[in-house]
Amino acid sequence: MKKELIALLTLVTLLVGCEHTNKPTTPNKTTQKNSTTTIETSKTLNMKEVLNDFYNQWKGTKYKAGGNTKKGIDSAALTQRIYKDKFNITLPRKAHEQAKIGQEIKKENLEMGDIIIFKRKKEFYTGVYIGNNEFIHSSFKGVKLII
Repeated sequence: MKKELIALLTLVTLLVGCEHTNKPTTPNKTTQKNSTTTIETSKTLNMKEVLNDFYNQWKGTKYKAGGNTKKGIDSAALTQRIYKDKFNITLPRKAHEQAKIGQEIKKENLEMGDIIIFKRKKEFYTGVYIGNNEFIHSSFKGVKLII
């Protein structure tokens, strides 16, 4: 699973905005024809569980530039913490540094666990894609799901 997570990590996305218009699809268990698809569906469901669990632990935490605790956290620290706490993968602390370690992909190719990086004015911000056009992000309104 660590290799798969590292592969996911390399799919860091550099976006101008944070709104998604394309919905990735997940295999439908009732139409699966082989065990490989069943395994992939199981991994997808597990990833969704892991990301939802993390979000439920952190939702509502206030935004704090440079913060990295439940008292306040910024977007890059939140992304860093998701990967460290849930997948034991160490990411750089700053959003612009996280943007340098992956490769750009198109919005329609986003998969659960991909890092979304976007720029507003001169600042970079990050989030983690959880499927269905949603991602976990720490903004001035705190840790929340962005749709």
